[in-house]
Amino acid sequence: MGSNVGSRLLFLATARNYIRKDLGRIVSASSVFTSKPQGFTSKYDFLNQVICLKTQATAHETLKGLQAIEQRMGRLKKSHLRYSDRNIDLDLLYFNSDCINDAALTLPHPRISERAFVLKPLMQLCSAYIDPKLLKTVNQLYRKCPHKNAVKIYSNGAPKLISIMGPIGSGKSHLASLLCKLSSAKFLREQHANNSFLLKFYKGQRTTAFNMETWFLKQHKLHFNSKLFKAHDTLYVSDYYVDQNLIYAQRNLNKLQLKRFKIEFNKVKALCQIPDVKIMLQCNPHTAFKRIQKRKHAGDTDMDLNYLHGLNALWVQHNKLNTNALLLSFDTTALNKLQMALLAKTILKTIHKTFDYASWRVASKNKTAMRTATPFST
Repeated sequence: MGSNVGSRLLFLATARNYIRKDLGRIVSASSVFTSKPQGFTSKYDFLNQVICLKTQATAHETLKGLQAIEQRMGRLKKSHLRYSDRNIDLDLLYFNSDCINDAALTLPHPRISERAFVLKPLMQLCSAYIDPKLLKTVNQLYRKCPHKNAVKIYSNGAPKLISIMGPIGSGKSHLASLLCKLSSAKFLREQHANNSFLLKFYKGQRTTAFNMETWFLKQHKLHFNSKLFKAHDTLYVSDYYVDQNLIYAQRNLNKLQLKRFKIEFNKVKALCQIPDVKIMLQCNPHTAFKRIQKRKHAGDTDMDLNYLHGLNALWVQHNKLNTNALLLSFDTTALNKLQMALLAKTILKTIHKTFDYASWRVASKNKTAMRTATPFST
């Protein structure tokens, strides 16, 4: 399995769920690995995983099933390009010990021995399996394969970033704190108090708006740098995401400032980790205003209700846009603290079910796994 655009982990998880539903039981799954594209140039790295499938389908039926899943997930084949960016790519590597060579299917996959991003996860599942055509074990093929060191473990399939977004007063920080307490996640909290321009802005000094938004953008660039997430196999929950920078800029800046800001925003967003899960909170502006007045954060009490109504309209517009992340949306207007705690538990259950990482077992010592199951790269 492979994906190099959008919320890559989510695409792999979605493909696995379709495979279970349409083709059979997943016996085992490798870790998720990351590597540079092979055969073409792209600024987006791939995530790859190999799974073992026990199925009643034939090899040709399995291939057709995988192709149907690709189409269902929006994969578009570019006829003039052999390789290109894709949200999902499903390849059949082996089918028992069958050798097939016809117009529809070639087995084993003809380029396994050249691809470290396939062999490295295969090593976790079935290092002693003998390729029926090359008559060499996966371990022997891996040892002779170039570029092995360029393929790194990315994660065990668990999401790395959950971002909570929504209007001021919708309960983002409270929900993020609850999710962190219920899991081993680390809290990425937006640093409002450190922005010296924010208090001046809410007190009516609108000339500070551009500096205020630029300050937040620089902080978001620092906190969501995708390189940091490559280095740490840790789940983070944030009470904001870089997207909200543009929403507030649309509300706070004039046309000329907004045009300048968008140029920098697009540069920053290209460097940011894409959330695996986005949680969109909605809240009636009147309720949000009461919460803001009650909590008495610095600067918030100077905010007026009309300002919140304008922000809320922009958030509603944003929520209608398509997103590659797993998108969960909730209205927190009528929720009390107990109901928010129950919501946090429901969200975690949904995430575990979607990504299914808690139940995986890597069959690194299972030398016979390939004799009873079909592995293919996704």
